Amino acid sequence: TPSVAIVSACDFPNGLAAANRIRMLARCFAEIGIKPYCIFQYAPGIMTDGANTQTEGEVDGIKFCYPAGTLEPPRSAGRMLWYKSWGLWRVKREIKRLAAREAVQYVLSYGNTGFEDMAYLRTARRIGAGYLLEICDLHNIVFNEHSRGLKRQKERLKYYSNLSKDRH
Repeated sequence: TPSVAIVSACDFPNGLAAANRIRMLARCFAEIGIKPYCIFQYAPGIMTDGANTQTEGEVDGIKFCYPAGTLEPPRSAGRMLWYKSWGLWRVKREIKRLAAREAVQYVLSYGNTGFEDMAYLRTARRIGAGYLLEICDLHNIVFNEHSRGLKRQKERLKYYSNLSKDRH
């Protein structure tokens, strides 16, 4: 059976909006016969300590893992840099490991930065999978006017995809 690798950074399985939306997406993929695997770069620490205790497991038929091996939130710039470099490399390695075991049909990037999106896109291409990018569909979304580089390009992509979607 085909599978989808959902990559993100959130407090899973017990979390707020992002965790619940990822659960919903994973269940939708399971309903159509595509096995979901959630791979998380780090846990932001939005939930109270102790709400999530496993770095890998299965919840409601959804397998998940934190390949960096920790649920410690990034409370300093150094820790965030560690997650954005070593953690990103570990997520990419986990996607490749999953592709070696199973037929990964899609890589879905949920709520990541433009830098991470580009890394996951290259990984998806390398393993021969389709790449799905979560895009907010709110009409009145407010963009950060001071953003630059990849983040700005991602915001423009969201904006123009919303415009084209509204025209059809």
